[in-house]
Amino acid sequence: MLTYNRATIILFLLLSYILTFSVSSQTITVAFPQNIPPWVMQSQDRGISIDIVSQAMKTQGINIVPYYIPFARMTSILEQEGINAVAMVEGNKIAARYYSDTTSYFYTSLISLAKHNFHLTELSNLYNKRIMAFQDASKVFVDLAELAKNSTHYQEIANQENQVALLFKGRVDFILIDKSIFHYWRNKISKVDTSKKVIFHDVSLIGSIPIKSPTHVVFKSKRTRDAFNKGLQSLIQNGQYQRIIDGYIKRAFNNGNDSQNGNS
Repeated sequence: MLTYNRATIILFLLLSYILTFSVSSQTITVAFPQNIPPWVMQSQDRGISIDIVSQAMKTQGINIVPYYIPFARMTSILEQEGINAVAMVEGNKIAARYYSDTTSYFYTSLISLAKHNFHLTELSNLYNKRIMAFQDASKVFVDLAELAKNSTHYQEIANQENQVALLFKGRVDFILIDKSIFHYWRNKISKVDTSKKVIFHDVSLIGSIPIKSPTHVVFKSKRTRDAFNKGLQSLIQNGQYQRIIDGYIKRAFNNGNDSQNGNS
């Protein structure tokens, strides 16, 4: 009887160890949009979004493997076998899946050099201006599709480092870009003077482009989604969430000289 009890205890401990190990070493694959610093820095497997998702999951004993895809595949990637979640999803584009709490925000910004003193009251004010937006912006926003149709000076670009540089070189009048991406490249670019005062125009005054767009991580599994939400709240409450953002975006030039609402 003693031998039987001892064997039972050993078996119980062994099973407990195996279960604990399997939970602590669980790994999921999360799809991220391709290289968009500072959110996603593909060559380094890091960035604001990757770090937030990774660290939130790690608090729950789950590791992630990033998988990089074009924006065009964001809504369909969860149909692929082996992909457990997709990050940085805007809006309710993916049906029958489990959306996380808000993970981050895109702040769509229309930016010009302050020296031009542009005053905007309607979208048509931009028709004769040199506009450079991020790639596929006209597919995302109806207003930009109209602008692209009515302006011969409207362009879109994938390289957002060049987008910011061209603004400060005076080659374009306006750029449309996420504010975090703008701040990141403004601080990174060294061959162009990026200390010039800029104006962040209020796009809501001239059209329907949303300024603040929440993003989410979308999961196949409700259980994993719930674990992520728990980890995300932990990062927010202990201050790590903001430290991640601050580690990538140093607003060295945002010292009160820039105007946040160019039309006011």
